[in-house]
Amino acid sequence: MAKGNIRKQEKRLRGRPKKSGEIYSVVSAKLTREVAEAVDAWATNQGVTRQEAVRRLVEQGLAAGDPARLVSRAVGCDFAF
Repeated sequence: MAKGNIRKQEKRLRGRPKKSGEIYSVVSAKLTREVAEAVDAWATNQGVTRQEAVRRLVEQGLAAGDPARLVSRAVGCDFAF
């Protein structure tokens, strides 16, 4: 077998393909059943996935103003900024 005829195989990357142009951080959070159901309902109403709903809701919350004020209204929250 001639070496010139062997095609060099490209190394395949494992896992989910990266989205072009953006770098995402993975964040895990525990939600109460009620909050998860509310997020799911919001996602359904908006026609987006749960992940996209969480991203949008977090962005809206941050854009709304003072994070300390937002945390104090959170249900079951025992910490502050």
